Amino acid sequence: ETKGELSVPVLCQHCEVPICAMVCGTNAIKKTGIWGSVTVDDDLCVGCRSCVIVCPYGVLRLRNDSKGIIKCNLCIERLDGGGEPACVEACPTDALIFKSYNKLTSGSN
Repeated sequence: ETKGELSVPVLCQHCEVPICAMVCGTNAIKKTGIWGSVTVDDDLCVGCRSCVIVCPYGVLRLRNDSKGIIKCNLCIERLDGGGEPACVEACPTDALIFKSYNKLTSGSN
């Protein structure tokens, strides 16, 4: 979100139980893979906006062509290749980190 010169990232939280997936009438939104990423299948999404309405974080956006939605997919292609999400890599202040839940709760690096 941007207002003037101030910019604040508003990111998908990849919910444990994603309500956006629960309301998706075409099953285009799913929680998948070992990373627990909530993803959108562009071939199934019809742009009905149900997910946009129910997202508690307000992170889902309608695509410019109104034929689907845009949301963070946690850069799963980068994670699968051993990298980090693009937002973490690009953060100029190193304020963003990416760690598994187990590593965060165990206190290990």
